[in-house]
Amino acid sequence: MARPTIENIRSLGDFMVSNLWDINIIGAGSVFEAAGLNFRAISCELPKRTGNSLEVNIRGQKIKQPGDYDYSGSITITLAEGDNAEIHKALTALRELTVTTLTNSQLPKKAVESVIVIKRLNRQGEMTHGFTIFGAFLEDYDLGELSDAGDIVQPTVTFSYDYFAEL
Repeated sequence: MARPTIENIRSLGDFMVSNLWDINIIGAGSVFEAAGLNFRAISCELPKRTGNSLEVNIRGQKIKQPGDYDYSGSITITLAEGDNAEIHKALTALRELTVTTLTNSQLPKKAVESVIVIKRLNRQGEMTHGFTIFGAFLEDYDLGELSDAGDIVQPTVTFSYDYFAEL
């Protein structure tokens, strides 16, 4: 097989870039919308499904066949904190909605879950592919790190979810 030429590469058209996307959270996680989640999102994992294979062993002869495909079950979003701690406040509100600090009481899952919509965009700003994530709820968060480096504070939030559909 020959090495690709510049014309071979040109014939492939535009390539998707990693910095063109939108994110929206609907439901309990919408506390982030007031904090400007879509504009503060630095990075976001994409949901995925991973296959499990089954090994079939019959009298010493082994083969594999496809098994179940499981959802990864969580995604992590990295955010840029504002000087008014909007993300910190949103995380606190979502955590308190999920589990109350003083009493450790919890609302039903239906009351604290969200739908997360992630859209990948082309260079014209049009959606090329997307994901709708169902049953998402706050699993974990990290408020970032304070240091003398002078970098922006980048909190992360991890949502667990039940499943996703591709758009």
